[in-house]
Amino acid sequence: MSDGLLALGLRAGEAARFRRRENERWNKCRLAGVEADGSLRVIDDKGATLSLRVEQIEVRKGRSSWEPAAARAARTEQLGLL
Repeated sequence: MSDGLLALGLRAGEAARFRRRENERWNKCRLAGVEADGSLRVIDDKGATLSLRVEQIEVRKGRSSWEPAAARAARTEQLGLL
């Protein structure tokens, strides 16, 4: 399942954060894999496993900034076309 993450330019165990709606606060998590429906499997700080749409997740970029997981996946897919 982590092979699916690699195809998106992501790694299992990578620091991430999610929120279900725009007006909610961000929750820390770790990436765990890709589900059959294409959603990302994450493990939150409490140890719960969640399946979330890629649009709901941001991944750490450097020490103090975040990047939408969808933007990284799009960039990685474009590199494969070259």
